[in-house]
Amino acid sequence: MVISKKGLENFFALFFSFLTLILMLFFAIIRVASKFNVLKLDFLGVISSRLVFFKSTFNKQPFEDLHETEADLDDETLTEKYVEKQETKNNSLGQKSKITEIKYSANGTRFENFYFKNTTGREVEIKDYLSRKLNLKTPKKGEPAVLIYHTHTTESYNSCDSEYFDETFYPRSQNPSENVVAVGKEIAKALEECGIKTIHETTIHDLPSYTGSYSRSAETVKANVKKYPTIKIVLDIHRDSILDGANGKIKPVFTINGQKAAQIMIICGCGASSKSPYPNWEKNLTLALHLQRQCENLFPGVTRALLHSNVKYNQDLTPGSLLIEVGSDVNTPEEAKRSGAMVGKAVSSLFSKA
Repeated sequence: MVISKKGLENFFALFFSFLTLILMLFFAIIRVASKFNVLKLDFLGVISSRLVFFKSTFNKQPFEDLHETEADLDDETLTEKYVEKQETKNNSLGQKSKITEIKYSANGTRFENFYFKNTTGREVEIKDYLSRKLNLKTPKKGEPAVLIYHTHTTESYNSCDSEYFDETFYPRSQNPSENVVAVGKEIAKALEECGIKTIHETTIHDLPSYTGSYSRSAETVKANVKKYPTIKIVLDIHRDSILDGANGKIKPVFTINGQKAAQIMIICGCGASSKSPYPNWEKNLTLALHLQRQCENLFPGVTRALLHSNVKYNQDLTPGSLLIEVGSDVNTPEEAKRSGAMVGKAVSSLFSKA
């Protein structure tokens, strides 16, 4: 039996048309079923994350931009990958996912009124570092002493205090009233009110590409430190993204004066590995421990465990550099801003005690 070329073309055209119809019908059934919680299939989250990827591509958002060179594959890039996965995972098609409020407390080593989590493999005598003076002289009037910036500037929050999120949830925004810039503004405001001149850099570093954000923000830090040599503390303000299986997305929160506020996590690195620490990591750790303790002295419950890890996050650029995660993507902007004001007050008190 001889089949003509045209006959084969017609056959394959018909076959692929039929296959397309079957797939469209299948996904339509899945979508309807998942909407009514009839099906909860893991692969729906994978499909959803791909849709988020296409959405971000067409909207020029920073999701899933993971085409880094080998030289860029450092701790910052790996963390960016992890965060992206956390933010896109579990956004099932039409399916609501849970938000769980947690007040973090016991995690790591307890010292006095706070917790310290050391993942470096290097022993740290907390008492020794807290006995060291910070040498933060109260700056002269008009002299900038603190720099606030945002490596992942478009990291934003949940618009309302809710128990669930769905596929429309998209924790990125260029609107400074919705993202971490609003938190930085509150930190700067609190510092200025205490007489600490502060530079707040609002440059967007995670667009057009999420990967490479740290390289771009490093240039911002260098330029400001050069322009304002009196700067003593440099804070990179972020927000976290935490996913915990059946608990869905985690909202780190505590209550103060009858209001919810986001918990913060101070991150202090020492280098890409325990064998290659950068020169000023001990000064940064001293500052981190003093700030952690002071936050808890002033606002009990505001901190998660201080994380000391084998990372850099631009903290090798100048002494007094720290990264602070303020809440997560399911905290509200109001909760995060309240905590921002607390951070500002705690930082300013370190100057007054110097």
